[in-house]
Amino acid sequence: MPEIATHFLPPGREKIEALLPVARRFKESITGNLFDSLPVAVVILTEGRQVIYCNARFRGLAEEAGVTEVVGKRPGEALGCVHAHLMEGGCGTSRFCRQCGAAIAILESFQDKQGLQECLMKRRFDSREEDLVLQVFTTNFTFGDQDLVLFSAIDVRHEKRAQEMEHLVFHKLLNSASGMVMLTNLIEDEAGEAMTEYTRPLRDAAKRLVGHIRQQQVWRSAEQGRLRVLPEPVRPEHLLREVLMEATGQDPDRELDCLLDCSCNNELRSDPALLRLILSVFMENAFEAMPKGSLVVLGCREVENRLSFFVCNEGVPTEAVRNQLFKRSFTTKSVGRGFGLYRAKLLAEHYLDGRVGVELDDNRITFFVELPGELAGNE
Repeated sequence: MPEIATHFLPPGREKIEALLPVARRFKESITGNLFDSLPVAVVILTEGRQVIYCNARFRGLAEEAGVTEVVGKRPGEALGCVHAHLMEGGCGTSRFCRQCGAAIAILESFQDKQGLQECLMKRRFDSREEDLVLQVFTTNFTFGDQDLVLFSAIDVRHEKRAQEMEHLVFHKLLNSASGMVMLTNLIEDEAGEAMTEYTRPLRDAAKRLVGHIRQQQVWRSAEQGRLRVLPEPVRPEHLLREVLMEATGQDPDRELDCLLDCSCNNELRSDPALLRLILSVFMENAFEAMPKGSLVVLGCREVENRLSFFVCNEGVPTEAVRNQLFKRSFTTKSVGRGFGLYRAKLLAEHYLDGRVGVELDDNRITFFVELPGELAGNE
């Protein structure tokens, strides 16, 4: 009998009849019932990469591809991968399988490693193609006298598409807004002062849009753990004036009464851009929460060799609201809000070595960020 060709993993497999007894044991065990309750796809594979057990989540993905019986099949065959049947040896033996995250993770598990790979699978069913993106985790274990692989996968295609769309939108918006700034500058150069009355508001709006987009890029990088911190000397009063000017310039029609209270003359070394973002969140929160005509105080004070920047405004939220401050997605406003305070805390505590908190006193609430005088950067 001629040897079956392969471009990657061994092609040999057992007959399905030899797998049925152990498959039945897993299916009827408490392990099978527990795995069925999990929201991630779970599969147990033999040394030949054949399925002897899968949970309800994996069966659902297989049934989407028209596969109702998965025992004896390999993961790509069960999920409808377009490359699973290119070679006689099946899933794992084609040249395309060399870059398959699932195949690589399974191989790593048989090398006594815990596999962690991303699998980009194109599958075909019902005369159409679909892309599946799986985050695959594998580990080997022994059951009786058999070496097996626990293979689990999370379907992350929707998250991937959201990330791609977010990147595209940021890129397109930033280019368009930057182009508007350049265009208004060109118009002023050509037409002179006569057009300033019209171009200045347009340029200011475009610059604010550029600022908002870049802020969102910072937030995204911070949440993904890849934000760079760039420390430099910061003069507290100078930075506070910048924050106040930016906050009051956002809406010229907004009725504001703001006071600057800076008793700190010492410089600190921190990332001024990130600190401005934190204080801008506090200011926006204060402006939206305060009654008309009330006072907002923006300031800085020294607290035991650390500097505390704060924003104080009138009005105290209920205990139910206070208990959920700084939680992601919690908001008392419209749907889609509730990220500001959470993100301010993330920047302060994960990137600036600081501490964020809130104080209540005489019907006033104060949000503060306390920072060290010296911050080391992550170049």
